[in-house]
Amino acid sequence: MRTPQQQGLTLVELMVVVAIVIVLTAVAIVALRSSSHGSGPLGFSREIAAEIEDMRLRAINTRRWQRLVFQADEVVNHEESTSFGMGDPLAWRTVRILTPNQGTVVCGFENAIRIDPSGTSCNGADTGTLLFAPDGSVRDPSDNELLTNGITIYVRNPEGPQEYRVTLFATTGMATLFEGH
Repeated sequence: MRTPQQQGLTLVELMVVVAIVIVLTAVAIVALRSSSHGSGPLGFSREIAAEIEDMRLRAINTRRWQRLVFQADEVVNHEESTSFGMGDPLAWRTVRILTPNQGTVVCGFENAIRIDPSGTSCNGADTGTLLFAPDGSVRDPSDNELLTNGITIYVRNPEGPQEYRVTLFATTGMATLFEGH
């Protein structure tokens, strides 16, 4: 117990206060990041579009290959090569894992640009890979050649009629979100 002449905080008390502030800040950042895109298929579509933009910039800035892998178990992995430069990537490490929320699924992936929703409704493959070269160009994952058209990713909630398409234009490397039928 302190006497009336002692004032201020001890080092231990100060460290406890700083630790509490750091934990609260970390919790707030995680909560803001996860809620920034919204929920459901629209929110997950926005998250995929933002991840594609991040991948392109990251490829250019780090001079490393970037790939987005859509798996049948509905998890989307953003991976980065462990090697630098335009040579073939040697190995990959996971940068971020995107997990759909509230029953949202990636129900289609095709190497084509789909702006007009007529005739398309989650009928593509539900797995695929999007590949960015270190120069920011979009590449075909099968042979690393420049992709000439683009990629469309379909996202929806199985119980609802609403479908969203994230379309990547290969010439610009930009992703655009379209609302389907």
